[in-house]
Amino acid sequence: MIKKTKGTKECSKRGSHRKWSSNNMVTAIEEVKNGKMSQRMASKMYGIPRCTLYTILTGKAELDAKVGNPTKQSFEQEKKLVDYAGNRAELDIGFGKRTFLNYANQFANKHSMKFDKGMPSERWWTGMKRRHPEL
Repeated sequence: MIKKTKGTKECSKRGSHRKWSSNNMVTAIEEVKNGKMSQRMASKMYGIPRCTLYTILTGKAELDAKVGNPTKQSFEQEKKLVDYAGNRAELDIGFGKRTFLNYANQFANKHSMKFDKGMPSERWWTGMKRRHPEL
């Protein structure tokens, strides 16, 4: 989206993220590591921000790293929670949000993890539903 600023100059609106493809990134990394191209030239040629290319080349970030803080539980542990809820639903045993949150808290305590304030928060629940739409 283009927005007008003072005068006649147009600039792009901030907030557009990751317009480059993973294939372009891999190719750019290979070109730079093999010495065929500079970082600046590779970033320009493949449409990758210089800082992003530099960050990945120096190992400060991984190529497919996710944005944001890590979750309290691993994806496998979350999947166990979701499977448990699915099994209860198949057996026609009532299993609402409050019961699920209590079970998640017991599961976390069993695996030596703790939630802030002793129980999973609304934010945790929202993230869980986003990561596992089958809930």
